[in-house]
Amino acid sequence: MIRTKARSSFIGWSVVLTFGVLGAARAAYGQTVEQRLNDTLNEITILKRVIAEQDRRISQLEKAVEALRAGSAADKGQTGAASEPAKSKTSKALWQDPAAWGKVQEGMTEEQVVALLGKPTSVESEASYRVLIYETKKAMGAGALSGKVKLLDGRVWLIESPIFF
Repeated sequence: MIRTKARSSFIGWSVVLTFGVLGAARAAYGQTVEQRLNDTLNEITILKRVIAEQDRRISQLEKAVEALRAGSAADKGQTGAASEPAKSKTSKALWQDPAAWGKVQEGMTEEQVVALLGKPTSVESEASYRVLIYETKKAMGAGALSGKVKLLDGRVWLIESPIFF
C-alpha cells in the first residue's frame, strides 16, 4: 500500500512538474520569438551598413581604375607624334562623346556616371531625386547640345542622351 501511495505521489509530482516545465517553455518561447525578431532586425541593420560600405569601396576602386586607365591612355598619347590627336580629343568634354553616353546604364551610381561623362554643367536636386545636366551654351548660329541623367536614391533610373548630328 505504501508503494502504491509513493507511486501515485511520484506520478502526481511528475505530472505537475511536466506541466510546469511545459508552461515555462511556452513562456520562454514567446520571449524567444520577440528576441529573434530583435536579433533579425539588428542583423538587417548591420547588413545594410556593410552593403553601404561595400558600395562606397567599390566606387573608390572604380575611380582608381578609371584614373589608372586615363593615366595609361595619357602616357600612350604623349609618346611620339600621336600626342596631337590626343590633345584635340581631350579638349572636347567627355559627355560630348556618343560612346560615353552608350556606357551609362540604369542602376549606376552618380560617381560612376561622372567617371564616364565627366562633371555635369549643372545639378538639380530634391530629397532623394537628382538630375545631372550636361549642356553646351547656345552660340550664334549654332544649336545647343544637352543631355540629362536622372537619379533616384543615388542610382540612375532615366537617361536622356543628347541628340548628336
